[in-house]
Amino acid sequence: MMSVSRVMVVLVVVLGVVKFSIASDLGYSSGDASTVVYLNEDEFGNIFTYDAVSDDRTGLISSEIRYVDAKEIYALEGAGVAVKIISHDGLSSRGVVADGVSASIPSQSSLPQTFSIVQFNGVVYGNFFVSGSQIPGKGTQWVAYSYSSVNMQNFGSHLAVALLVDAQQYYVNYPPTYAPALVGNGVIVGNASGTPNGCGFGSNTTPYYNMQVESYWNGGNRLYPETCSSSGLTDGAVYNVGVHANTLGYVSYGVSGGMNWSSSSPYTIPDRPAGTAGSLAGGGLFFGLVGIPSVTQMITLNFSNAATGWF
Repeated sequence: MMSVSRVMVVLVVVLGVVKFSIASDLGYSSGDASTVVYLNEDEFGNIFTYDAVSDDRTGLISSEIRYVDAKEIYALEGAGVAVKIISHDGLSSRGVVADGVSASIPSQSSLPQTFSIVQFNGVVYGNFFVSGSQIPGKGTQWVAYSYSSVNMQNFGSHLAVALLVDAQQYYVNYPPTYAPALVGNGVIVGNASGTPNGCGFGSNTTPYYNMQVESYWNGGNRLYPETCSSSGLTDGAVYNVGVHANTLGYVSYGVSGGMNWSSSSPYTIPDRPAGTAGSLAGGGLFFGLVGIPSVTQMITLNFSNAATGWF
């Protein structure tokens, strides 16, 4: 496994078409630059984000598009969130591109260097997917970032960070779910104590607010309790995180700063179904917070110095 310090390089990335939000264009405050949420715009000017939806029993994540009105954007910026819009040419308000393939989960062109995901008034803003392909001769994808949170410590939900994501399974409805599916490997961040093998579940006494390796496939997932940190995470602390996933099925992560922890590297292939449903042939990235509508407190996840690559 490559060390966290080695992968914590800063890449300058460009997001294609980015512009300030409707609220900013009308003279409203663009918010605190440390909390920057990216939303999407289709060719007709409709603004949207998408929700990561978790099955209560298994924690399995699916995704669905959700449109955002100007009133929501005004409220976000009034709460100190800088909103930026990414325009998607050729994407209609029905979430379908010209060739008829579903594009309900549109891809960003690259990983932003600084971004945030928030839950505000019970609604999540800023989840995203970055499409990508594996690089010939390279077998391990990595992502690294600095991470801090506000009000996440007592929030009863979690964030999924996935690598080796199969973009095809966002756009083509494969079995068994016949819906946009998260297929890849990565980590889960937050409270997964209600899910089998989650940190803090059953006899696992590690703290609820934690990170651990998670394997995702079309129709299922698995958490690996041996990768939970004994100290857990804390709101307000800044963590430098590096996550690695390779095409052989091994996943690991390391954390420095607010705590120092290097996880074991579980072998996930025996848990994954054969064929397309369990494929590790993708090269995309996914960041998605699963919301809890009944929670009115603002939850903020801030990411900076984000970079990704292959070795």
